[in-house]
Amino acid sequence: MANQSNSAAEFYRQLALLLKSGMPLPESIRSLEPGLNSRAFREAVDGVSRSIDSGKKLSEAMRSFPNVFQKQYVEMIEVGEDSGTLAATMAEIGQTAYTDYKIVKLFRDILFYPVLVILLLIAVFIGMNYLVIYPSFKPLFDELFEGYYRSVVFDFSVVIHEYILFFVAGFLVLVAACIWFLSGKGKSTSILIMVVPLLPGFERIFKELLNARLCMFWSMLLKRKLPEKKIFPLLQLCIDNKAVQHDLKMIDQTVQNGTPVKEAMEKAPDIASTIKLTFRHVPEERIAEELEVLSQLYLEQAVAKLRTTAIAYEAALTVMASLAILLFILIMLAPLGNLIHTDDLI
Repeated sequence: MANQSNSAAEFYRQLALLLKSGMPLPESIRSLEPGLNSRAFREAVDGVSRSIDSGKKLSEAMRSFPNVFQKQYVEMIEVGEDSGTLAATMAEIGQTAYTDYKIVKLFRDILFYPVLVILLLIAVFIGMNYLVIYPSFKPLFDELFEGYYRSVVFDFSVVIHEYILFFVAGFLVLVAACIWFLSGKGKSTSILIMVVPLLPGFERIFKELLNARLCMFWSMLLKRKLPEKKIFPLLQLCIDNKAVQHDLKMIDQTVQNGTPVKEAMEKAPDIASTIKLTFRHVPEERIAEELEVLSQLYLEQAVAKLRTTAIAYEAALTVMASLAILLFILIMLAPLGNLIHTDDLI
């Protein structure tokens, strides 16, 4: 999954429209620059525009800004320039980049509710201990228990009361970190993409998204009539999964030795079986079209699973929050229950 901003996605899509309308490339880029929301992206586009005016190709100019323009997209743009299909290539890149952006945004939306609930629980816990439990229960507990074991929660409230500034500062740092993590700024998206697959239920979703990207880029390269010896190195740049990259490298080496692609793929364990079946049974002239359709199917399956997973996470977190509150109350009242039990025995 690429670290893709909405500014980049909109830039690719709008540039494709202007190129299809017949507007020259330099004028197209300059006309888009004022409407870009991101200052960093706007400055990068300005640099690209000036480089093109000095005679550089678009892909060459974009390589000067690797933090803004994804390497895989720049490579695809170069293919579009060399094949004379820059406008069509830009449109496909724009759609792929926009899909990446929407998926990452959906990840953030899914995590927003759990993060918010956890922060609220922490805030309530600190506030209840400092404002309610310590001042209200300390005199009572001191009188009843006279220094004996009282309550884990109450003892913790004493610590919070004594070091309240430390707890408040730590909580504010945690809030700031969560806001940054969900903001999409800096490296937060890259970290988000690394963290989310580690959560239960997301591994299969990422596999579906990976297959969707592989099919889409493969389709784009086949449409440009690239020779197979160029397709697989480019695909390795477009996919950020080491296992699939290894399989693509192995397929490339096997094809270089004269083996047909459909046979070379059979020994690639991390290439989806549906992709293998497509190459095995679909006529060669229709493979690019079928891969594009297959990409959409994988994407739809991933989005459906994402929404189901989001509902499951919200339900599980609601139950966990309720249990945490109940446990808090029980631990707090445990000493009183022990006292009542002792009085009954006496």
